[in-house]
Amino acid sequence: MNTIHTANGPQIPSPLRSESRFLSRLLPRRLDLAKVRLVAIVSTGRTGTTFLAQLFNRPDLGIISMHEPAPNLADLGADFVRGRKFMTEVQQTILRHRKRTLKRADGCIYIESNGCLILLLSPLKALIKNLKVIHVVRNPIDFVRSGVNRVYLRHGEMVQTYAEEASWKLRSTDFPGSQEDWSSLDIYERFMWTWRFKNERGQRFVSENPGCALTVRFEDIFHSKDHHGLRSILNFLGLSHHSSQFDSQAFAKVISPSMAALAEPFEAWPARRRNSLERICGGLARTWGYDLPSGQFRQKFDRPSLEKCPSEL
Repeated sequence: MNTIHTANGPQIPSPLRSESRFLSRLLPRRLDLAKVRLVAIVSTGRTGTTFLAQLFNRPDLGIISMHEPAPNLADLGADFVRGRKFMTEVQQTILRHRKRTLKRADGCIYIESNGCLILLLSPLKALIKNLKVIHVVRNPIDFVRSGVNRVYLRHGEMVQTYAEEASWKLRSTDFPGSQEDWSSLDIYERFMWTWRFKNERGQRFVSENPGCALTVRFEDIFHSKDHHGLRSILNFLGLSHHSSQFDSQAFAKVISPSMAALAEPFEAWPARRRNSLERICGGLARTWGYDLPSGQFRQKFDRPSLEKCPSEL
């Protein structure tokens, strides 16, 4: 390594500093937001977003895709919908945390598969005019059971600790006028409330921005024989001519599976929980063809085993 002679005597340059200067020369001097092509894949979580990020990461096709890059902006979204942070501050924070990533994706389509962005769609749209949003929805029964499974896997028998207030970034008590008494909801019902709260915001954005937003069902991506949900996404992104590049065999890979089905199956749910599902999720679920009372939709797409599902079960 060459020695640099300065007024303070000879110094050996820092490798990290040299690398930083090298990278800065590779990046554009300024970020032109008008040229940014951002695709946000949003959801409630537990919808295969990790898999989709890996599937779409194709630099050879001019696509850079990431799953929840740090920071994932979950706290920012929660503060925004609570009214604790306002539009301009939120936009500045997003830009501060994503500016370098967007610069590195200059000239490419940048896909961020991040459920946390579902609460930040309006500031994102105001910030990036070329924003496209893919809203992935999932049957609330399967989402709730998946969420509870994940809690069991992380906490074992101490699942009730997850029901404490501090474990939830958003609660019905954060919003005056909510009809749900948070303290009386069990862990299943709290996941139901989360499903409705986040999907209401996704649905609203899609309905207000039909030209740049698309809703796709999880089941149509992963459980249909021809994966026509994936084709819908490719058409929406103008990538249908690359459809052969996305091998359907990739769906045999498990990204974030549940090790076991520990949550109670829907058939074993008590009457109160079934009634809560209808009250909290029923109306919105039927918007996307989920027939909760009969369970016909869920049975239609039932999978032979959890281990073969390429999603975040």
